[in-house]
Amino acid sequence: MPDPSSKESVRTQMQKIKDIILTYFGSFYKMATGAIPPDPRYLFFFFSWSFALLFFAFFVLAGKNPFSLLKPFSLFNLPRMEGRIVYTIFISDGETNQIATERLLPSPESEQDLVHRIAREVGAPPYSTAKITITPKKLLTLENSLLSVWFRNKDQDLILHWKREGLEKEIRNFRLPRYSTTEVADEEVEKENYYSLPELQRQESEESIQRRRDNVLLATFKALDASLFANLPNLKRIHHRIDGNREDWKTDFPYSFKEPIERK
Repeated sequence: MPDPSSKESVRTQMQKIKDIILTYFGSFYKMATGAIPPDPRYLFFFFSWSFALLFFAFFVLAGKNPFSLLKPFSLFNLPRMEGRIVYTIFISDGETNQIATERLLPSPESEQDLVHRIAREVGAPPYSTAKITITPKKLLTLENSLLSVWFRNKDQDLILHWKREGLEKEIRNFRLPRYSTTEVADEEVEKENYYSLPELQRQESEESIQRRRDNVLLATFKALDASLFANLPNLKRIHHRIDGNREDWKTDFPYSFKEPIERK
């Protein structure tokens, strides 16, 4: 059986708590009605507990832990340092003119990763914050056609293994600038009349289209070689392999895939 004395002590303690609450409530009520002058102690505790209850109630409604504020940088992260590095990427006018530009690229995990990123940036839309003296043109994106990359002779020789099918697909899908001319043949002028519009777009021959595609491929590889030499100081030679073989792209192509490209 429970001890009657323990029940009495609990009842006494509850009565004391009740009396304290009634005393404080009565004091606040009298100060609110102006019966007694306000006591600074009561006002301090009143506003302190009010703000504390509002603070915890806000976190409860938001579903957050209020004690997470005690953890440093739990709400705001430290400012991150610049993790990118300035690399030199060459852009081209689609012909023979090239110019070096600076671009911020993420720090590569390895030199092979850097080669892939340079191949991607060479084919990216040309942009530069510096003043350039040429009209840059979009080059081919060679990254998807680059099968493997490896170095030899203490990083002095770089071997790039290309997939011919991938290069051909990239060339076919590449959008050439529209070929236009204001020169119209004499027989076409004779066919024009008042109701016909002058034909300003001459149909470009297949040979001309193929020649312009070869020029873009040539400009892309030259920009890639220049960018690799600029960002790999130990590199002396670049070897290109097509489907694992030393072979030229085509017989009349002015860029040799058989011979290594030497640093100038």
